[in-house]
Parts: sequence; structure tokens; C-alpha cells
Amino acid sequence: MRILYLFKESFMLLFSKPRLFIPNLSASLLYAFVELILIIATAGSLTVLADSPSAHDLAALESYVPVFLGVLFFLPFIYVVDLVTYSMYPSMVSDYHKNIEISLWKAAKDAFSAWRVWMTFGLVFLLFGLFVFMLTGFFAVASFLSGNLIFLFFGVLIFIILLIFFMLSVFFVIPVAVIEKKGIIESFKESKRLGLEHAREVTFINVSIIFTVLAAFLVGNLYGVAEMSTKLTFMAASLFILVKIIQSMLYTYVLVVNPFFYIKASEQKDQILL
Repeated sequence: MRILYLFKESFMLLFSKPRLFIPNLSASLLYAFVELILIIATAGSLTVLADSPSAHDLAALESYVPVFLGVLFFLPFIYVVDLVTYSMYPSMVSDYHKNIEISLWKAAKDAFSAWRVWMTFGLVFLLFGLFVFMLTGFFAVASFLSGNLIFLFFGVLIFIILLIFFMLSVFFVIPVAVIEKKGIIESFKESKRLGLEHAREVTFINVSIIFTVLAAFLVGNLYGVAEMSTKLTFMAASLFILVKIIQSMLYTYVLVVNPFFYIKASEQKDQILL
């Protein structure tokens, strides 16, 4: 399968059906809203800490605690919204290929029907991230304490191997669950089979996705947070939201490429069987 063709067709799909931006944009704006609150609270807390401590300053600092707790409790809700919107894209891309009018309502229903799979996927993703963080942290500490960079080298090497295997294994989980109406075990097994079968293409796509996501993250967070933390103004907040919208557009492209590739891979499989 030609990767450039895949990227081009995904872009043309987004260009012809702009409503595809709506689900991910909704989740991105929720994230932006929470980040905005977090930036304001953090900037306020740092301002208080920078001043000479007093009873009044400590009371002002304590007033930010409910804000941080509120953000902490709200994050799981946003994560679920993110998983739901992510799961809407296989349905919409599939309908497009069947020449069926794209419906956000139908896509949402299809996504909710696969809730067991995307909830499991989200949990596996978090556990994998935690495991990799602890593993690489162990090698980083070992390298620092021993003064030997070989530990850091092995840590990075193991991280890359685990990341590639994980991406190959779960890349098609959500498209399989939503489009084929498969259960948890079947979705993960089929995703792993297809991922290994198309290992070269999936690896290339994931590397491209990683660079796209990193670029979007750097633009959206480093620049946006720097602007917000320098001085909180309406213009800075507006710029922050604008950058988040651009970031969301890049993410949406990634979300379209994923099911698009699955559909094309499935078509190749059907042709071979015929």
C-alpha cells in the first residue's frame, strides 16, 4: 500500500468533509479550557510564592487548592470524551467509503456501542505509559548513579522496542471494534495480526504521527503556555485558543489516517481471499 496515497486521500477526505473536525475539536477545546484554568492557577500560585510569605499570602495560596483538585477530578472525564471522539472516526471514515452521508450522531452511537473496547484500550494505554515511564526512569537513575551511559542507552533501546511493538499491536484496535463490531479480545487479536502483517507501513505511519503530535504539542503548549504565563490578557488567551484549534486540526488528520489505513488493509485482505 502506498503511504503517500494514504496521506493524500486522508487529507482530501478532511478537505471535502470539514465536519470531521468537530468531534476532536470539541475534546481539544475542553482540554484547552482546563489548561487555561491550570495556567492561571499556577501563575497565581507562583506569584504568591515569589512574594514574602505571610499569613495573608498562605491563605491566598490555599485558595488555589480547590482549583487544582477540580482539575485533577475533571481530567478522567475529559479522557473519556477524548476516547469517545477518537472512536467516532472509524464510523465516519467507513460511511464515507460506503458513500453514506456522514452523521456525527450515528458516529457517536457507533462509538458508544464499542465502549468496552475503548475503555479497555484507554486503560491499557495508561498502564503501558506508566510501565514505560517507570522502566526508563529506572535506567536513567541507574545511569546517573553509576556514571555509566550504557544504562541510559539500554533504557532508550528498550523504550523504542516496546513502543514499536505496542503501536503495532494496538494501532487497529478501535477501527476493528467500531467498524467490525468486534469484542475486546477479538479487537486486540485482530489489531495485533494486522499490525504485524503491515509492520513496515504501520511503523512509518506511527513515526509520522509521533512527529506530527510532537509538533502540535510543542506549538500548542510551549508557545501557548509561554504567552499565557508572561501576561494574562484577552489577546494572549485568544492566541492560546487559536493555537489549540490548529493543534486539533493536526490531531484530526491523524485520527482520519488510522481508520482509512484499516479500511484499505481490509480491502487488500478481501481481494486476496477472493
